[in-house]
Amino acid sequence: MPLVFSDIELLISPEAHQAPSVLIQDYLGYVVNDFCRRSKFVRRTFEHDLLAEGNSFQQEVTDDEQLHELWKAELGGVRLDHSTPYTPSNVPSLTINDDKKGFSVNNPQDAKQLKATFVVTTKRSATQYPESLEEWLDGLASGVIARLQSMTNKPWSNANNAYTHQQRYEMAVSKAKTKAIVTSTGGDMRLRPTPFI
Repeated sequence: MPLVFSDIELLISPEAHQAPSVLIQDYLGYVVNDFCRRSKFVRRTFEHDLLAEGNSFQQEVTDDEQLHELWKAELGGVRLDHSTPYTPSNVPSLTINDDKKGFSVNNPQDAKQLKATFVVTTKRSATQYPESLEEWLDGLASGVIARLQSMTNKPWSNANNAYTHQQRYEMAVSKAKTKAIVTSTGGDMRLRPTPFI
C-alpha cells in the first residue's frame, strides 16, 4: 500500500505545528523527489519480450512517479548503456521518453529479451509515495522540517533546529544510497584486511 501525506505529516507537525498543511505538502513533494533522485533507492525493473512487444514502452510507472535514470539493463544477456548524444546509431541503447513514463530501445538488433532497471522519482505534485520509502520516514520528515524551520520570520522558524534536521536528512540519503548499492550488488561491500603473516 503506498504511503500518503498523512503518514508523514504526523512526524512533521509537532516540529512545525503552525505551518500550513499546503506548505508542508509542497515541501514534502520536493524532499521526496530529492531523496529518490539522490539516493537512487526506489527502482523499478521491467522485463519485455522485444519480438512480441516491440521496442517502445509507455506508462511503465504510476501517475505520481517518473523514470529518472537507467540503473542497469541487459539486452539479450548483454549489458546495455543509457543513450547519450555521443552513442553511435548502430549501438543498442535505451532512451527515457520525454514524458518520463516510458522508454524505448534504440537499435535492438536481434535481441529478444530486455531486462531494465530504472531509478524512479516521485513528481513534486505526488499524492502517494512508494511504499519502499517507509523505512526512511524519519529522514524524510527531517528534510521537510529543515526546510520549514530555515524560513525566516515565521512562527515555526528555528535555524539551529533546522541545521540538526538537515544533517539527519543528509544521513538518511547517504544510508539509503549505500543500501541501494549494496542490494544491487547482492552482497557485502565491506573491505576486510588480509591477515598479517
